[in-house]
Amino acid sequence: KILRHSKRRNQLQWKKKKKRLWKTFWDGNRESQIQAALELSRLSSKRRHKLEESGVMVPLVFMLHSQDYEAIEAALCALLSLSFGSERY
Repeated sequence: KILRHSKRRNQLQWKKKKKRLWKTFWDGNRESQIQAALELSRLSSKRRHKLEESGVMVPLVFMLHSQDYEAIEAALCALLSLSFGSERY
């Protein structure tokens, strides 16, 4: 019973984090987008995949067009981390 409660709490925390990261990528300022990209890189592959499905690749690609090298580097790292483990045909 305790394990089930803990699992449920982790799922709720993940849903909040996923929503926050998604919102930051689309609506956040430059610094918060960089932090979100770095945070995405540290997520498990399963969670990265869930974010990928929610549409975070588009704002990451937009970040590549920035004149800010820190934003470009963070976006590249995040995009690379999204590509690890994805199936290629």
